[in-house]
Amino acid sequence: MTPIYKKGGASMNNVMAIINNALDESFLDKLTGHRSLASVPFGARYRLIDFPLSNLVNSGITNVGLLLQTKYRSLMDHIGFGKAWDLDRKRNGLFILPPAHIYQANRAYKGDLQNFASNIDYIKRSTQEYVIIDSPNVVANIDYRDAFKYHLENENDITIIYRELNVFRRDTTYTVINTDDNDRIIDMKVNPKKNYYKKISMQKYIMKKDLLLDIIDDWVNGILLKMQLLVT
Repeated sequence: MTPIYKKGGASMNNVMAIINNALDESFLDKLTGHRSLASVPFGARYRLIDFPLSNLVNSGITNVGLLLQTKYRSLMDHIGFGKAWDLDRKRNGLFILPPAHIYQANRAYKGDLQNFASNIDYIKRSTQEYVIIDSPNVVANIDYRDAFKYHLENENDITIIYRELNVFRRDTTYTVINTDDNDRIIDMKVNPKKNYYKKISMQKYIMKKDLLLDIIDDWVNGILLKMQLLVT
């Protein structure tokens, strides 16, 4: 297989991105009462959504889907058609992906994969082979070309971008990970009550699009199986 990365970084022509805005906002309840997490102001000039969008576009990604959940009016007012990020284009560009509960208002929300499944047609239609799943809850300057190059060189199924911290905090929500000597993940814990590991997931993932589709299919089949068991 011919590598699609170049020296000093990777070509991102074959990479799409999905920003997952269906996140836990409870730790910022006073700021997210009437807006989604992605539209929370930062530095009196920016919104949290500006950081993942800028990181992705500056890394050469031109196909970006934005998964919505609730209270997204101010977010839509802010991003518009994506012109500020040169995403208002005929080919690729910015795609707004509506939440699943719009169509299933009488059903309980079943997690992030429910929104992915509801927008699976967008994922299938996209021509890129790889996908980056990003989120607006971490303010960081990331060059995804380096991360994608690492993903390819190590032949990973999934690459999780993490940061190592020295201070453990109980007043926020996050996922901690443990890795072996080769930086392979061997354990993960969500919202731990004590300091298990110092590596914190930044909720940014790289994988093949087909793998994401397989994960979505497995989730859908699992839900359907549970429904069948309840009926019988």
